[in-house]
Amino acid sequence: MISTDPYWKRSFSDLMSHLERMQQDELRCKQFAHVLSILSKVLEGSEVLPPVPQLWEFFGKMVINSYSIHDELHENVIGSGVYLGASYLDHQCCPNAIVSFSGTKLAIRALEPITQPLPNQVFISYIQNDAPSWERREELLQRYYFRCLCSMCTTDAEQTDKQMTSVKCFMANCDGFTGIKEINNDGYCQLWPCVKCKVIEFPTEYVDEVCQLWLETRKFVKDLNKMFESGEIQNALDSAEENLKKVENSLFHESNLNIVSTMAIAKDACISLQLWEKAAVYSEKVLKQVPQYSSCINIMDSLSLLKLAKLYIYLDRPTETVQVLDKVRLDI
Repeated sequence: MISTDPYWKRSFSDLMSHLERMQQDELRCKQFAHVLSILSKVLEGSEVLPPVPQLWEFFGKMVINSYSIHDELHENVIGSGVYLGASYLDHQCCPNAIVSFSGTKLAIRALEPITQPLPNQVFISYIQNDAPSWERREELLQRYYFRCLCSMCTTDAEQTDKQMTSVKCFMANCDGFTGIKEINNDGYCQLWPCVKCKVIEFPTEYVDEVCQLWLETRKFVKDLNKMFESGEIQNALDSAEENLKKVENSLFHESNLNIVSTMAIAKDACISLQLWEKAAVYSEKVLKQVPQYSSCINIMDSLSLLKLAKLYIYLDRPTETVQVLDKVRLDI
């Protein structure tokens, strides 16, 4: 148990606040001002409220070290909390452990054998890793104030990013694909070599089209997800299917993350609308592509397989149900 293991013992004073960086962050300053305003109203006339510098320290430690508390299926966030022992854990985009919850009780579960379960040997992912390396690194820098140097962001970045951002090669006789190496805030875009013909130089017009298409569909996926989460289920499904038809003959390769993400939202919409057959089709397409992104064990993939098995049960397809459940058993 973390709470009784001396290697994992920690106090609130040990937590990092990144206070200097946080006070230079416009968004964090606005959030702190909002929290301070609420506290001042709630504790009006009270002498309990600590000095502002101390409140900043508390705020920083809670923002940096808090965990989103999920339900047991990892589908819904039901709260947030600071867990002192678990705050030891560092980040890797391809972690060897995950955090799960039973109510508010936190558990750290190994995804692979860990010979020495010490804090510096156990890694979790602070964010969802379904994004290319430059997006993950930017998110980690913005939220946690560090630049990730894990293998998935460095030595393995080409394989992962190329698959996630895959676009058809521009060479007429090549059926391979390339992918985006980086898009920075200044609009500079760079591509990886093609996996098949190995071409490394690309026409400017092609590069511009690839990057513009990526940015447009990336925004579309985010807007689509907001639409689904706001309860506009039918509209989300209609928009997803319309977009999938639109990009069918585009430069995108079938493994492109934006296409797969759109299909994943369409699948969830179909489940909500009880369109089991269509949901199963989308689920099969998504699960065909996702494992190609990396060799990392992802609990969400196993949960997606369980959902597919449930769909097969609804559709009275026992053979496929057993096959999927066997795969889940092997993954776990």
